Amino acid sequence: MEKKNPPSPRNPKGKKRQTLLFPGRFQPFHNAHFLLLKKLRKRFDVIVVFGSSDVQDEDNPFSITERKKMIQACFPRQKMAFAAVPFAPDPTWVRTLLNAVPRRRFDLVFSNNARVQKQLRNAAIPCIRSPMVRRNRLEGKRIRQWPKNWQKDVPEPVARWIQKKAKPSRKTKAGAR
Repeated sequence: MEKKNPPSPRNPKGKKRQTLLFPGRFQPFHNAHFLLLKKLRKRFDVIVVFGSSDVQDEDNPFSITERKKMIQACFPRQKMAFAAVPFAPDPTWVRTLLNAVPRRRFDLVFSNNARVQKQLRNAAIPCIRSPMVRRNRLEGKRIRQWPKNWQKDVPEPVARWIQKKAKPSRKTKAGAR
């Protein structure tokens, strides 16, 4: 007999698939994000949530549209759901998230960020996590410095997209190495 998922606000009868939020800045969408999203999509209906959606600076060089295109390039024939959450300080982050994605639309959240996990726990929102994937190498901040061979740290479609479509200032940085 197939085991059902526990009931939740969005899944009161415990039907098979739950909806999971996968929040992140995805600056850029790198190999760890790709592997996690691929794994999560096998078990859940996933809504990718772009954090700091209203910020574009050195730490957030890619717009929401650009980040969405990077992810879609990695999953070209698959339907994807997206949401955007503007920057919010820790005390108001969950409230800001729930304004963007009402609680009735999801069952749980994926996060490896301890601060996010704590805030979700305090709001009684279930959260799952996963071991980090090559964290010393696959970290957006390090990749945004465009080290030699940065292309190996992002999925091939993302590397091609950045080299071809990125704004000139980022393209120059990325293409110069």
